[in-house]
Amino acid sequence: MRFQYDGDWVESGVPLGADLPLEHGVLRPRLGKSAFGFLEDRAISAPVFSIFNDPASPLSGLPEGAGRLETTALLLPHRTDSLGALSVTPVDVDPLPERPRVKRQSELPELIYAYHAMERGKAGSDEVSLLQNGLTLPGRRPVFTVERHREAQTARLRSMLDPIDRPFWMHMALVAAKRCGIRTVETDLEHEMGENILFTRRADRRGANADAPADKPLLTLTGATLAARQESPRPVPPGYLALADILNGGGAAPKEDLPQMWRRIAFQLLTGGAGDSLNRWQFHREPLGWRLSPAHTLEWNPSALGQGLTMDGRRRLSCADDAIPYARYFGLTVSDAKGILMEMRRILSGWEGLAEEFGADPRDIAYMAPLFEENL
Repeated sequence: MRFQYDGDWVESGVPLGADLPLEHGVLRPRLGKSAFGFLEDRAISAPVFSIFNDPASPLSGLPEGAGRLETTALLLPHRTDSLGALSVTPVDVDPLPERPRVKRQSELPELIYAYHAMERGKAGSDEVSLLQNGLTLPGRRPVFTVERHREAQTARLRSMLDPIDRPFWMHMALVAAKRCGIRTVETDLEHEMGENILFTRRADRRGANADAPADKPLLTLTGATLAARQESPRPVPPGYLALADILNGGGAAPKEDLPQMWRRIAFQLLTGGAGDSLNRWQFHREPLGWRLSPAHTLEWNPSALGQGLTMDGRRRLSCADDAIPYARYFGLTVSDAKGILMEMRRILSGWEGLAEEFGADPRDIAYMAPLFEENL
């Protein structure tokens, strides 16, 4: 794969990632990669790709030999609803028609039914087509776009394999994060067809004002694409400090965003932190530089595997207190960081009461208890 900026973009645009410096000439992916980060940001993950590759309802018009990345990042006919509304025009190929957006009022029950039919391997062509209409965002699990309140919002459904009500607990995590002083997207939990559906507003959209639908797309890239990496056969993976460098080096408001970043790091560590990844950190472009987008995906999962993110690619953070020595890098004093951490612990210590307030299943509460006992 090769990439070349338009000449005018080189003069007045911004780099589309750390792997695409703003320069003339042909650029190639970094060592060991077959694609560029801004495309991988938008690619549907392999575990979900079967929806698009289903012979019962194929996407008509795809060029022969189109692979997963080309299909889901370049040719997926969801230009309006893709991450940041990036539009790619294929050369010598007729563009695929824009697919209709799933309507919350009339099609949500059918979407839920189709999703569970797919899990059972029983989805017919109509169900697969509806899933294709809604599946517009990346992730290892399906994240659907649904038209709700006159704007595109994300919808997350519970899988039959989930040990807990995952949409409910993702909602709880975002509510708790907001109470801890973290900027988050607006989130709503609705009950439909006997299960909870989590709706969130898009972090990569903005409305004309607070009351207007959020339909203006923002140039949005993930931390995985913007974070600088070493060019070597065995590079050190970027950590939280690499995310801070995005704002320190090219941020529009680092004095506002860096303390927010530290709060999110501390929150992640107080609630496990194993599921955190560079892809979950989004940044949107403003005239003066990059801004940290509101948190849109926070998850409490006692059985999450992995170690999450390190601070510098080497040092693993075993608890939230390990983040305090790095506070100055995020525009905070050590005293500020300790005060924030104490307040967060106080708020999160009431997690069980919050869950009961929202109607959590007692079995789910028992399942979650070890997560907080080990990390608070």
